[in-house]
Amino acid sequence: MTSPKPVQKRPLLVAVLLIYGVLGVWYSLVVPPFETPDEPFHYAFARHLAQGNGLPVQRPDEEGPWAQEGSQAPLYYMLTGLLTSAIDQSDYAALATRNPRANIGDPLYPGNKNFMLYSGASHAMRGANLA
Repeated sequence: MTSPKPVQKRPLLVAVLLIYGVLGVWYSLVVPPFETPDEPFHYAFARHLAQGNGLPVQRPDEEGPWAQEGSQAPLYYMLTGLLTSAIDQSDYAALATRNPRANIGDPLYPGNKNFMLYSGASHAMRGANLA
């Protein structure tokens, strides 16, 4: 009597991971910088740590550039800051100009849904956009 062959799960796992990776890269190329939910705040927290400033202090009367994300568990942000610290992010101020007319959070209200203002410049994967 022969034993049944084990189900080959590895090719399926590789296929799922490959599709996930391709979709992730595609999403990062299609969505403008800092438009995904809370991205500017996650970025600010990781950058703050990467610059050697330590954990952000959350005060009820003062909101830092990391907003509520400054209260998150810091390991992810420490690792992200470490991985992106070698990237020149001096263009962040030019990329991260908030849209004062943005209507965020109310899908039924017509209006401008862009969180940031954008110039005609390319959103290539470099500088703060790469980080």
